[in-house]
Order: sequence, then structure tokens, then C-alpha cells
Amino acid sequence: MTIKTPVSNLSVAGTLNVNGDIAVNGNSVVSGTIVLGQTEITEQSYNELLYAASQPGQPGPQGSDGCPGPSGPPGELAVQENNNISISILEYGRKGDVAFGGQDGNYYLYICYDDGNWGRILLDTNF
Repeated sequence: MTIKTPVSNLSVAGTLNVNGDIAVNGNSVVSGTIVLGQTEITEQSYNELLYAASQPGQPGPQGSDGCPGPSGPPGELAVQENNNISISILEYGRKGDVAFGGQDGNYYLYICYDDGNWGRILLDTNF
């Protein structure tokens, strides 16, 4: 273990390189430029940063789009009875449309599986 002796009134002309930790207790006055890695901080750039940070209402840069959220709930399902469904009626319709009705003594459920294309299911009405 090494004990470091405090230095009073240190004055460095030129470059001061510190390898390891440095702690400053009290005020520190720097004239010139502070270099943090590849970033140079001058008094002017520091003041500009403080000014920009104190200005309310200035939005930051637009971030990238996030992941899409889940789909919302489906819209209302409108099902209407039509007891006179014909081929000409079934030529119309949008994907997802549903209809039901009787035809030739049978009862059917009609589902539009693609715009203008319908399928039908015979319903059991004997229970």
C-alpha cells in the first residue's frame, strides 16, 4: 500500500498526464480545452451546451421506430339474415362478411373468404 502525499500549489506548464484516478476537493480552474477521449470541450462549447439544455420545449432527435404493437380489436361484425340469397348477391362482398339465410328448404351460413368469393356451410336446424 502506498500513501500519497498531498501537493499544495501544484503548477504545471505543459501537459499533465494522470494515469489512474484523480480526486479534486475544492475548486478547479481550467483555462483552455478539456479532452475526454476524442471529444474536446472548450468553454464556448460548454456554455452552448448549458444554454441548449436550459431551453424548454426543444425536442431531441427522432428515434428509430420501435416494434409494432399488437393488432387492435376487430371491428363490429354485422350479420344479416337474407332468405333469398342468389348467385348474383354472392358476387358482391368483402373478405370477412358473413350472411345467413334459408334457401331451398335448407339454412346456410355464408362467409366471404375473399372479395366477391363466398363459401357456405349447411346449418343443422333439427335439434
